[in-house]
Amino acid sequence: MSALWLKLTALFIMLIDHSAVVLRWSRIIGSYRFYRVLRGIGRVAFPIFGFQLVQGAMHTKCKWKYLLRMLLLAVLSDFPFDLALNFTWFDPNSQNVFWTLSLGLVSVFAIQYASELKTKVYRVLGFLGAVLLTLGLAWLAEDVLYTDYGNAGVYMIAAMGLLTLPLPRQWSRMGLDRLVNVAFSALGIGLCVLYTNSFEAFAFFSLIPIALYNGRKGYKSRIIQYGAYLFYPAHLLVLGILIVLPRIGFR
Repeated sequence: MSALWLKLTALFIMLIDHSAVVLRWSRIIGSYRFYRVLRGIGRVAFPIFGFQLVQGAMHTKCKWKYLLRMLLLAVLSDFPFDLALNFTWFDPNSQNVFWTLSLGLVSVFAIQYASELKTKVYRVLGFLGAVLLTLGLAWLAEDVLYTDYGNAGVYMIAAMGLLTLPLPRQWSRMGLDRLVNVAFSALGIGLCVLYTNSFEAFAFFSLIPIALYNGRKGYKSRIIQYGAYLFYPAHLLVLGILIVLPRIGFR
């Protein structure tokens, strides 16, 4: 499975998840069990996005541009997120997942920086600094910004960020790359479940597409690349305008 198909899979699952929230709130979906099934399926999306974020950190040519792109999407997604999922025009106590992804990305960059230091002493100090930074970013997500997934999301991405560490060449020759991807992703998901609730355990099913990831980009297109980024605010805006807005009005 290429990065493109992995991304499309996550986007489709995310659409199911967010649609379930909006349709349940509007009472279009009456069955609570059906709603929970859809939400359970939706738990698979976030770990895939976290995994792809880490892959992007490994291959990006400019870290600052990558981070700024995430922050820009966080700002653009703020109103659609509040409208579709918080059922209001503005909610200061709930921020969209791109803020979580941005904070997690900073943690991943810190891990990368620490691993590239020349001496063992510096690397150890660098990793300690990365751990402290991650704790601070997790606090910021949970208690200051109130982001989607909060500290659990930052911890998950940071754990997946260990994938950026250089692996022994023998491991690659033995074809253990996919096993490593699954292992660190499972660690991240485990932390996410630990800091949220047991329902989040459905996220472990994301390990299946992650295990199938072949390390290839797939079909390359600027339109698809930016379309995938903009799908998050766009689908929330559509759900908000078509279903939420007629019910809350312009108050």
